[in-house]
Amino acid sequence: MKQVTGCILIGGKSSRMGGGIKCLKKFNNCSIIERIIQRSKSQVSNLTINCNSDDKIINKLKLPIFSDIIKGYLGPLAGIHAALKWVKSNNSNHEWVVTFAGDTPFFPLNLVDKLYNSALNNNKKIIFANSFGRNHPIFSIWHTSLEEDLKYAIEKEKIRKIELWARRHEFNVINFDEYKYDPFFNINKYDDLIEAEKIENYFFKK
Repeated sequence: MKQVTGCILIGGKSSRMGGGIKCLKKFNNCSIIERIIQRSKSQVSNLTINCNSDDKIINKLKLPIFSDIIKGYLGPLAGIHAALKWVKSNNSNHEWVVTFAGDTPFFPLNLVDKLYNSALNNNKKIIFANSFGRNHPIFSIWHTSLEEDLKYAIEKEKIRKIELWARRHEFNVINFDEYKYDPFFNINKYDDLIEAEKIENYFFKK
């Protein structure tokens, strides 16, 4: 298996869904995070979670868990930095990290393969997933050598947007347009849970 570490980025509490950690919300009797683990674990050498909440259910998932190193709840860019730093410190034989959003349960089963191969074939350190004309910066592959520059960008330059920082490294994108529904459909409100129930069978048969 390719030497790639995966990291699920779990955001904050969802005010639009009654509070609590969004990835623990369920549809069709299974939580969002369980589906994400199911789809991601077979694609990477090892899987981790970036989470800034001390939650008993998350802690029971039996995966390495770490919080942001740069404090202040600065968003997914800080989570990406934490993932790069964790791999450099704990899994130094890996040079690549793929990040997964914690509210998106239907991403492609060939996501990591396509991101990894594109990075190697195009000599790029960042590759974004794209579907239907839209980039998905959290669903990306990152080379661990970027960690120090990212730390500087967050702390000194106050950069918070993933694409703004990634542009300096001339990222590429890989398209995932072959699906009937958007595989990067994300769940932000209760209506999205209802929609997820309707389209789940399509993606879990892929």
